[in-house]
Amino acid sequence: MPFSTKERIKLFLSVQSDSIELSYIDAKTFEEKLDAEDIANLKKFKYRAIHAPVLITPDGIYENRKVLFYPAENTKEILDQIIEVADQIQAETILFHPDNITDFAAIEKVFGERLAFENMDSRKEKFNQVKDLQQAYLLAPKAKFVLDVNHIYTMDKSMSLAHDFYDNFKDRLCHYHLSAFGGYHDCFISTGEDIILNGLIDLEIPIIHEGYALKNGLISLKAEHQYILDHLNN
Repeated sequence: MPFSTKERIKLFLSVQSDSIELSYIDAKTFEEKLDAEDIANLKKFKYRAIHAPVLITPDGIYENRKVLFYPAENTKEILDQIIEVADQIQAETILFHPDNITDFAAIEKVFGERLAFENMDSRKEKFNQVKDLQQAYLLAPKAKFVLDVNHIYTMDKSMSLAHDFYDNFKDRLCHYHLSAFGGYHDCFISTGEDIILNGLIDLEIPIIHEGYALKNGLISLKAEHQYILDHLNN
């Protein structure tokens, strides 16, 4: 059974994480409203980010999902919801997939320096190479950068591409997305794909785990957390 947003926040706090990203990948997640307890717990994290919706499943059936684009008439309400949550938790970063953006300047006008984009994976035609994101930042020069090392791995198994992204956008880098691959966004305790961890070039930057670390609840979350710490400390 999936964990609620409230449960996830408490579980992540239990492993003494300094950073959190509220994931609203599916816009239906906004139906889980944050209460005073959630907001207080979220503010215990030193770094707080929000992942903007990529899609919506209006009827709850994933096969009927609709991809979202910004700005657009049907995403005005979603932008308002993002701003509401960001203000509630004092989020430092609001992350969008760049391929969901149709007007970069307009989105930067809405979110300013809180706006961020990430590099995409091999399934996407654009924004998985440095040159594509360079064009995005010409249109949204205030925006930050999230380096997704799993996405790098889908493009380059040697992980050298991570250094290219870092060298070009290190001044914008606000946090990492970390997960093993194993077919999509698996855990390192399951796949042992340690080479992906080499993409974490600057360990002073916040790290957000984007894999299925909660597949066995707190047990797998703690095991994955320790696995990563052990590797990074060696």
